[in-house]
Amino acid sequence: MVFSTVPTKMGNGEILTPNEKALVESRFKTKEQTIRVLPHAMCLFHRNQDVEDYNNEVFQTLDTVFCVAYFTFSGYKNNDQLVSMTTKLHQMSTMESGGLPYVLKLLLDKPYMITSNVDIDDDLVNGTMGTIKYVVG
Repeated sequence: MVFSTVPTKMGNGEILTPNEKALVESRFKTKEQTIRVLPHAMCLFHRNQDVEDYNNEVFQTLDTVFCVAYFTFSGYKNNDQLVSMTTKLHQMSTMESGGLPYVLKLLLDKPYMITSNVDIDDDLVNGTMGTIKYVVG
């Protein structure tokens, strides 16, 4: 049995055999084990919040590059409206902003997967994977 076929079955909603379940469960690791022993492993989590918590824990231990989003607003009538819109935007969760955070935390030389379509013409689409080598800023 090849491990890579099991996630495909899971993604297709197919029922796993007892042997396939055991194979998946044999790969379970605690967060501590993963950070210490498998720092470059791809981790699967049940909830987005679990991913966020794990990433924040890892970011605290390594040199992090912080990139702040830049926004252009149009259609506001006065400065009070602009301040109100900006404040609301900064308070939005990542889920409310279509998966695009206000502050993006990055680690150089680490693998990343894009989880929403950012720019289709430049192939910055959901599922694209790559490694960040440098940040211009």
